[in-house]
Amino acid sequence: MRTVVNIDESAPRDIETFDEWATACGVQRSNGFQLTSEDGLDISVMTTEDLPANSPVLFVPKEMILSSIAAVTEFGRQEAAEKIITSLNAASELRHFYLMLKILVEYEKGEESPWFPWLNSLPRYFSNGASMTPFWCVHVLKDRTQSHRLRAYKSCFLEFSATNVCLR
Repeated sequence: MRTVVNIDESAPRDIETFDEWATACGVQRSNGFQLTSEDGLDISVMTTEDLPANSPVLFVPKEMILSSIAAVTEFGRQEAAEKIITSLNAASELRHFYLMLKILVEYEKGEESPWFPWLNSLPRYFSNGASMTPFWCVHVLKDRTQSHRLRAYKSCFLEFSATNVCLR
């Protein structure tokens, strides 16, 4: 049985493994760069040394950057999904669809995904208005589940799921 990302709001973020993974993947940091937390929940960045103005703080190799272009290359064009999204006058959202598709595929792979350390380091709880916590999904989204756009997006993901991977 594979390990998956625990999405419970109280699940701890695994920042230590993420930090090791980022280093192993070639992320380079300026001198004094460190991740820190005052409460053990929120993570922030600081430097212990003064940096000259306009100095780079991090170098992230291009292979570590998730992009919609790379997702299209990996999965191929999802014509049925693109047709549905375009029919909603949302063609400008296609790049977001492919990026979200990539994230969902990697999430489903669990610890078998090379992105697992990153996914497992992300926050599970947000205390802002744009939060996607269960409360938001149950009480706000519930009233919109019959909207054409949400049904169409669900169809797009299910179409991809049926032909490429099993998304649960």
